[in-house]
Amino acid sequence: MLRKNAIIIFLLGFIFTYLFYLYIIPLQEKTIINLISLLGTYISIYGILLAYLQILSLRQLTLKTQEAVKTSSESIQRVLSVAELSKIKKLIEEIQQYLHNDNFNGSVIRMNDLKENLIQNKYVPQLARHTSTKHYREVISNTGVDINTLNDKVSKPQVIIDKSIIMRNLEKAKSTILEFENELKYKNDE
Repeated sequence: MLRKNAIIIFLLGFIFTYLFYLYIIPLQEKTIINLISLLGTYISIYGILLAYLQILSLRQLTLKTQEAVKTSSESIQRVLSVAELSKIKKLIEEIQQYLHNDNFNGSVIRMNDLKENLIQNKYVPQLARHTSTKHYREVISNTGVDINTLNDKVSKPQVIIDKSIIMRNLEKAKSTILEFENELKYKNDE
């Protein structure tokens, strides 16, 4: 469509230039050189305008492309964040299973992984609003305390620990992660 319009405008301009030559220019100045000069000037001006319009169009296209890339990048980051949060939920469920089976060695290893993931989430831009809260810092702190408790149990099997406290802390962590995940999945950007 744009190409068709450009051709029509070019032909109309060409015709008006020729009519200008025929009816406006005095008879003694109507030479082939003046006609060629007049048409050449028109073609040059038309070419410059066409180039300028193409530059503007290209600039607009570039801006739209940059916006699309930014939106796509944010969407990909959101999907990756949701996947990471899902992984953490599964990790918490695995730790709970280890604790139910009194596998304290496995629990310690996976608790360390959990703490590492929780700390890494503090640096994910989509989660910044959540991970900067006091509640989230408590989840990380409780995880550290629970790791120490489990380490004591592993190194000294006669130590008696209250697994229910660790399980409650894990459920709080899981609920927190679930809230983050659901907000990323279902809530629009603010």
